[in-house]
Amino acid sequence: MLCLGSCLVIVLLAGVVEANNCSGLVGGKYAGTPTGKWTATLKFLPSGQVFAWLQGRGEYTGSCTGRGKFTVNFTDDPGCCRGGSDDGGRTIRWSNGGVWYRVAN
Repeated sequence: MLCLGSCLVIVLLAGVVEANNCSGLVGGKYAGTPTGKWTATLKFLPSGQVFAWLQGRGEYTGSCTGRGKFTVNFTDDPGCCRGGSDDGGRTIRWSNGGVWYRVAN
C-alpha cells in the first residue's frame, strides 16, 4: 500500500513535468516566409519558458502549455498568440493565422 501511494505521486509529477516542457520542440531562427524576408528566434527551455526575439520588434516571453503547444505574450500585439507545432518546431502555426518556418538552429 505504501509503494502504491509513493508510485502514484511520482507518476503524477512526471505527467506535470511532461505537460509543461515543450517536449519535441527545437528552437532556432525562423522566417515569416520560406524566403526569409524577416527573421525571428524562438528558444524553448526545459523549465517550460519560451523566449522570442523578432527583428525590429522586441524580446517576448511565454510558456509551454503542452506537448508542441505554447503561448507568447507579444506586448505590442496584446492577446497574441498561441503557437504550436507538430513537426518538432520546423513550422510554427500561430493562432492569428501566421506561419513561421525554421531556417536555422
